Amino acid sequence: MSKELDWEKIKERKVLISILCVLGCIVLGVSIIQGIQKVQNNHSDDILRLHVRANSDLKEDQEMKYHVRDWIINYLQPAKDQINSQEQFIDFLNINKNTIEKDLHQYLKKRNVNKEAYVNIKTKEFPTRRYRGEVIPGGEYEALEVVIGEGNGSNWWCVLFPPLCYVDLTVAGDSQKDDTKQEKPEVKFVVVDWLFDLLS
Repeated sequence: MSKELDWEKIKERKVLISILCVLGCIVLGVSIIQGIQKVQNNHSDDILRLHVRANSDLKEDQEMKYHVRDWIINYLQPAKDQINSQEQFIDFLNINKNTIEKDLHQYLKKRNVNKEAYVNIKTKEFPTRRYRGEVIPGGEYEALEVVIGEGNGSNWWCVLFPPLCYVDLTVAGDSQKDDTKQEKPEVKFVVVDWLFDLLS
């Protein structure tokens, strides 16, 4: 008789713990969603992205995409050292857009690339990315868009301000991203996993 009562108590305890775990997951999930939304709102106001679109997925066009990436980052480096905000960077780009585009055309001609290139400052939709240890939520961000030729190839992006692009030039492949593939932040509930293992 006592064994049956003990077993009933154990079952009740398991049910209670399971309910508490579910409630904890719900509360934690809501907190995480609110935190991501808060981070996104903060980021969208102070981040400027660089988005380079290749002419096509042919090998030579993809290689040229990286040459143009390096050129634009190095070209803008003297200016970024004098810039303290996203707004200042966007103002600089708007004022110098035609000059940047003209110099880019000259660069392509020197490399015997018979394609036009276009520079635009626009609001673009980006997926969620884990970038240098930090999750940047998906959403609309201001971006410097560089389109080579038809702009139909796989693209590349990084964060122009704060100046993470410049750090990435020293880390091969660290920030080469194809925006057609979306990543989602992964959250691991260690305590919840432990409790379910205990109850199983």
